[in-house]
Amino acid sequence: MTNIIQDIENTQRAGRAVLTLIKATDTGQLPIFRGEQRHLTLDFTTQILWPRRANEDEETYLQRVHSLEQRKVRGHYPVAHLAAAWAYLANEMGPTGAPTVYSYLDRNFHRRWVAKANQFAESIRKTRGLENMAEQLIDIRWIEPKQDSVPSRSR
Repeated sequence: MTNIIQDIENTQRAGRAVLTLIKATDTGQLPIFRGEQRHLTLDFTTQILWPRRANEDEETYLQRVHSLEQRKVRGHYPVAHLAAAWAYLANEMGPTGAPTVYSYLDRNFHRRWVAKANQFAESIRKTRGLENMAEQLIDIRWIEPKQDSVPSRSR
């Protein structure tokens, strides 16, 4: 059984990795790391988002990072745009790092999530070096419900 909180945290991390990789395409500026603008690779970004554990030797850490990149980041490729949108909206809603809370019934949030995901999907498709990710993206669109409630059933 998976831990939904851990899945959400990993999705946000994968989303932040995607945001880092598409930043230059979206803004025309490279990401800033330690005060300098620089091109960041997926491998490097993964190391930033999943830091070394206490008492973890270099070889063990690099093996773990490689495994995380394969499972947690590349595994999100089909939904990378959704993960990026989730990370973006989570940061917008709680930039202090506090847990992001929203109602699953909040249609406005979901509309914004889908719109932002589609925006990021276009950025992924335009970013050189992300062709493999772009090819795997699922298409998503918002379809407005025809009614606000489910009709009651006749007995």
